[in-house]
Amino acid sequence: MEDYKNYYKCKRVLVTGGLGFIGSHLADMLVGLEARVAILHRRHNFRNIEHIKNRIDLYNVDLLNFEELKKNLHIIEPEIIFHLASPTNVVRDANLIDTNFDNIFTFTKNMVMVLNEMEFKAFINTGTCEEYGNGKVPFREDQAPNPVSPYSAAKVASTYFCKMMNESFNSPIVNLRPFLTYGPRGTSLFVPSLIISSLEKKDFKMTKGEQTRDLIYVEDVVDGYLRAGFFQDAVGEVINIGSGKEYRIIDTAIKIVELIKS
Repeated sequence: MEDYKNYYKCKRVLVTGGLGFIGSHLADMLVGLEARVAILHRRHNFRNIEHIKNRIDLYNVDLLNFEELKKNLHIIEPEIIFHLASPTNVVRDANLIDTNFDNIFTFTKNMVMVLNEMEFKAFINTGTCEEYGNGKVPFREDQAPNPVSPYSAAKVASTYFCKMMNESFNSPIVNLRPFLTYGPRGTSLFVPSLIISSLEKKDFKMTKGEQTRDLIYVEDVVDGYLRAGFFQDAVGEVINIGSGKEYRIIDTAIKIVELIKS
């Protein structure tokens, strides 16, 4: 069987959200695998990809503008698409409903509808473990989603739309649900925020930390994306990307502080 990493050599690969945390690590790995990488983006902060910027094609595109998106996708002609463009605000605020559904569901719908007119090998949609909400743990792919925020509701809608496109129109789509990801370039989440506060010897406000989370390193998440884009058995599936281990937040916090000796 062809090695899943060698598979990407010379492939035309598109990454949406490639300037972000996980997306930039994915682009980094794809460049190393000698893929022909293109990134769709809506901002001009290239800090995360500065070291590979001259080895990828950058397209400033509004994913809400269907005709603009269509024009650029026909220029790129991607064979494999990793769709990570998304806000990540999990606040339970009804005022965020329109923003989240525009920037998550409509983004995804537009991408898939344009690609449905083209030939491509795989579209990997990024969901989230937040789709399970307050559901029973450990989360399993076959349990019903239970969204508890505009963000998670928009992600569920996108997942179900992608599943419909696969089942009714044979679109080669895979849905991934990454769990709490940490690593370099991730600055706004719990683990990196605590590390920065500890290094700067600042107080860090948090809850009692009795809640548990599945923590996974960003390079392992990227490996999951690469596998999803290669293995045909993944098409049509919803796949959790996590470590499979449960950690109390307070235990994680204590470990970080001990390692830093803060």
